Amino acid sequence: MPNDFKILNQKIGLGESVQLKMDIARLNTRSKIDVPIIVSRGLKEGPCLLLIGGIHGDETNGVEIVRQIVASGLNKPEKGTVICIPLLNVFGFLSLTREFPDGRDLNRMFPGSNTGSLASRFAFHLMNKVIPKVDYCIDYHTGGAQRFNYSQVRISGNDEESLKLAKIFGSPYIVFSKSKEKTFRKSN
Repeated sequence: MPNDFKILNQKIGLGESVQLKMDIARLNTRSKIDVPIIVSRGLKEGPCLLLIGGIHGDETNGVEIVRQIVASGLNKPEKGTVICIPLLNVFGFLSLTREFPDGRDLNRMFPGSNTGSLASRFAFHLMNKVIPKVDYCIDYHTGGAQRFNYSQVRISGNDEESLKLAKIFGSPYIVFSKSKEKTFRKSN
C-alpha cells in the first residue's frame, strides 16, 4: 500500500492512527448513526487486516473483542495496516437484535446496493469504502442470546492460505464450510 493510503476520504500516513466515522444513516429521532472505524498504520508498508465485530447486533462478544484489541493497542502494527470496526450493526446493537430496523439480516445483504434497504446500504458502503483496502479479514461472530457458538475458525475447504492462518489461531475447531450467498464472507 502506498504512502497515500486513503479511506473514507481521509489520508493516513505511515505510523498514524486515526478514528473515522462512517456516516450512513440516522435513528428515527434524526440522530446520526456513526460507525467508528479505527485505522492504524505501521511505520512500514505491508498488508491490511480488517477486524470487525457486530455484524449481528446481538453478538456482543465480538464487539468487545475488537474493542479490547483497540484498548490494549494490539491494533497498532509495526508493518502494514489494521482497520478495526468494533460495531457495524449499531441499530441491532441498540435493540439487541440480529436485524436492522428494516427486518433484514445484514449478513445476508452483501454486496449491497446504494439505493436498497437500510441493511443493503450499510453492506454497500462497507464493500465500497473499506473492503477495497483490505487483504485479510477476521469477522467475529459469537452467537447471540438464542445461539451457542463454540470457538471455531470457519474457512472454505479449498483455501490453503486460510487453512494455514486458521491453524495459527489455535482454535479447537476449524470448520470447513461453503459461504452462503449474500454473506459478508462470500463477498470478499
